[in-house]
Amino acid sequence: MTSKPFRRVQAATVPLTRSNRQGNVCQRSTAVESQILSCLALADDEIIGRAPITDKDADGYLQEETLVYLIRESDQERNPVLFEVLSEVLVTRLQGQLSFRFRALEPNAREDAYGQAMAALFERILSPDGSGDFLQVRFWMALNTLAIDIFRASYQQMGEDRAILHPDEPLSSSDDDEDTAEGWEIIAGADGNTPYDIQRFNEAIGEVAAGGLECMPEPIRAAFILRHMEGWPIESSDADELTLSKHFEKTPRTIRNWLGQADRQLRDWRGERHE
Repeated sequence: MTSKPFRRVQAATVPLTRSNRQGNVCQRSTAVESQILSCLALADDEIIGRAPITDKDADGYLQEETLVYLIRESDQERNPVLFEVLSEVLVTRLQGQLSFRFRALEPNAREDAYGQAMAALFERILSPDGSGDFLQVRFWMALNTLAIDIFRASYQQMGEDRAILHPDEPLSSSDDDEDTAEGWEIIAGADGNTPYDIQRFNEAIGEVAAGGLECMPEPIRAAFILRHMEGWPIESSDADELTLSKHFEKTPRTIRNWLGQADRQLRDWRGERHE
């Protein structure tokens, strides 16, 4: 027996209410709108049959933005079966991205960060105030912003916990600037955007994962991770873009000095291990 339709066929989807930075109300893409409307005309088991499709070019594939809409609507319609199935599909899709974002954290911190990210994501999806609207517009951008915020807090907490458990380990000051960085090796390229030899970094990444990061004090280690593992720019002409300079409230020159120091410490660590 075919299950009942998820919702009656509608002429339009429920509109978004939040505005972007330019003051314009957020708008879903045409593709997402089309997918949502097609699903609203289907029975639950037909939607459940489409949701697991992973081939983006296949007929019936549902974008993450569409899944967010349907999860929200199934919750409001008190349809727990559809809610659970669609939620599981979405969680499966984003596991790899969150694992990538949190890979620099220690195991316990990584697990906590993952749980926080999931809780925050679904809180936004289901929020009645529209705070999750952007998840229906640019899902991966919204998820990455959320994950980066959680990574920052988790990484800071991890450092504080380490300081308590290992109080004798030296910590670097967080207020170093270009005036106190005299003698540091600056290896930035002429364009100021390549403070590290990418080929040399790729050759060392296996060793870094094995323990090379431990040679770096804070906040140099955090800057190194955000730059070379998370891809943050040092500076940007876009006022809204996250940068290392903004995050640490330091000049771009100071950030480059930190990254140069990290490079030297990594080379020293590699040298000691191969002696």
